[in-house]
Amino acid sequence: MQSTNNWSCGITKIIDTFSGKWQLNILWTIHKNEGIGFNKLRKNIDGISNISLVRSLNILLKDKYISKK
Repeated sequence: MQSTNNWSCGITKIIDTFSGKWQLNILWTIHKNEGIGFNKLRKNIDGISNISLVRSLNILLKDKYISKK
């Protein structure tokens, strides 16, 4: 989901980022397991594909909610 650029509310960026199916689940798993690697992250999240995980991680990286080590 992408909101319109006409909205000036800062909350729209957060809604856009976390409106995906996996982003909140990924963020929560990373929070609970600090320093978790890609494969362990994928195994801890039931039903996620490699492609979905990579795309979701890229969104979170781009918006600076997570960082690479």
